[in-house]
Amino acid sequence: VTIENAFHLTHRTIRHAQPDMTKTIQRLASRIKEKHSHMFKPGRSALRSIPDQVAVGMSLMQERKVSMTDEAEMDHIDPEDLVD
Repeated sequence: VTIENAFHLTHRTIRHAQPDMTKTIQRLASRIKEKHSHMFKPGRSALRSIPDQVAVGMSLMQERKVSMTDEAEMDHIDPEDLVD
């Protein structure tokens, strides 16, 4: 990084060029279109299931109530702290 900065060699010493993903994305899109994997089909099965992490987090927030009971853990804010 020091050599890169000293000689103004931005993006030439420690970084690689961005990969050209055009062919990969085109192949993926054709596979999705061919298999209709973006559409619901009754009876289709999968080897793995990906849980909805947003729903899991929302459920955890609704189940647990987090409270600070120790005065030392709470931040004290004076009115002067709110004025520039």
